[in-house]
Amino acid sequence: MLLGNSPGGIAEMCLTAKVLELGVPLVTAFHIVRYVIVLLLTGPIYQRFIGAEQQPRT
Repeated sequence: MLLGNSPGGIAEMCLTAKVLELGVPLVTAFHIVRYVIVLLLTGPIYQRFIGAEQQPRT
């Protein structure tokens, strides 16, 4: 579970999990879900906090 929540690349964490004889599919799934969440939330968060500051005021 710790490797699934660790920052780092999927490949590096999966290799670490394999060496430590842990669940590689679980670590991979955690990282993929983390990446998808980041990709889906980055745009709306940017628009909400940064985009509002860049709109011209009338």
